[in-house]
Amino acid sequence: MSGIVVADKFQQKGYGIGLYKYVINFAWKKQFTKMWVTVYADNFKALAVHKSLGFEIEGIFMSDEKQGTKYRDKVSMALFKNQSLKNKRKKLLKKLECKNFKKYKATN
Repeated sequence: MSGIVVADKFQQKGYGIGLYKYVINFAWKKQFTKMWVTVYADNFKALAVHKSLGFEIEGIFMSDEKQGTKYRDKVSMALFKNQSLKNKRKKLLKKLECKNFKKYKATN
C-alpha cells in the first residue's frame, strides 16, 4: 500500500482514522509486526492522527522532497505490534547514543 489520503471535503469526519484502524487490524491479522509511514513535517493534522493511533516518530528526513522550488521535510513514523519491538528499538537508540564513534574511521 502506498498511502491514505482523505479528500478535503471528507476531512474532520473520522474517515481517515476509520481507514487506518481497518488497515492496522488487517496488517496485524496478516502477521505484520510493524507499520511505517512518512508524513510531511508541516502536516500537523496527519502527525496528530498518526500519534493518536500509537505511531511513534522514528526519524526526520530534512529537505527530502522538492516541490517546485521548495524542499519539504518528512517525518518517519512507526507503529509496532508488540512491546518487544518497541523495547528493542529503545535499546538500540540508547546504544547508538552512547557509542563512541571517534574510534572508527570512515573509509572512502
